[in-house]
Amino acid sequence: MDEKSPGNGMGDGARQLPSGVPPLVMPGFESASKRLMVEFDGAFSSHAIEQQLRAAYDSLASTSTVHNFLSILAERSAREQLRSLAPSQGRLTGTRAS
Repeated sequence: MDEKSPGNGMGDGARQLPSGVPPLVMPGFESASKRLMVEFDGAFSSHAIEQQLRAAYDSLASTSTVHNFLSILAERSAREQLRSLAPSQGRLTGTRAS
């Protein structure tokens, strides 16, 4: 099937991802990063939080065969990483339970 065929549902000229390849843009990235920014306000920069979230997503996506829950799993993984980094850097005194 041609990449630009009208039946791919991806719009005019859009490339369809091969089967098994996760989307390049993490669904829910903005909302997940906002939640983490609220939780880690003052402990990490927004850039550091987004980097950690992207790294968690990329790591999970590279080995996953099912991509339905990657966003939430990446958020949880990023949260765990940030929680483990914060005390070692003297940045966080406590976080809300989630």
